[in-house]
Amino acid sequence: FIYRICCFMYICKKKVMLQISIFQFLNQLKEHNNREWFAENKKAFLAEEKLAKVKLASVIADILEQQQITHQEAGEVLDLEVEKVNNLINGILKEFTIENLLSYLIKLGQNVEY
Repeated sequence: FIYRICCFMYICKKKVMLQISIFQFLNQLKEHNNREWFAENKKAFLAEEKLAKVKLASVIADILEQQQITHQEAGEVLDLEVEKVNNLINGILKEFTIENLLSYLIKLGQNVEY
């Protein structure tokens, strides 16, 4: 058998690899939708989620730098306060979801395929 262990996303014509395990975790959560199961597996989920968020935030920061977009301009485009843009660029990602980060890439004109 061949198992897919990662998901490739093409952003800015770059290949960005995300671990497929976060998606597997979400499928397992759907099957075992109870607190006990989630509590036992929460640590693994948080680690996978953090890794995905860091990779996406890094791509966003690269785009802002390459396009010479100021933090103020980024805030307007992404509909974020400048402080949150600073957090995003500096890797302080607790307040952001993977969905948020993907939507920011789209707002920055990126075609996100996976």
